[in-house]
Amino acid sequence: MNRDEVKEILAAAPKTAISIDDTVEMAIGAEAVKKVIAKAKRALKTGSTITWEDGSQEWMHYEPILDMSKEGSDQFTWDASGDRIKYGIVKYVKVNGSVTVTHSGTTFRKLF
Repeated sequence: MNRDEVKEILAAAPKTAISIDDTVEMAIGAEAVKKVIAKAKRALKTGSTITWEDGSQEWMHYEPILDMSKEGSDQFTWDASGDRIKYGIVKYVKVNGSVTVTHSGTTFRKLF
């Protein structure tokens, strides 16, 4: 296979470049692209900011769900084990300078 044939194959292959915080993840080929996208989605859940190939950014954070009619730690909704509290998942997407905020469910996590 000569250099021109390799260039044609690479040009036709799926590819992406995604930034996870300050690290750029690049991939060529369908399987590699899937792995990089999966890695970005996992990083998103841990608080990283993802910059997609189109320049849009995505990040999320967790807000504790509080019952303000109660006092102290009773304000939190605790899981059955008493180790984790209930948080609301807040997802942010920034496209062309405009930020969209969505609340996408709840999860139990360690306190702060």
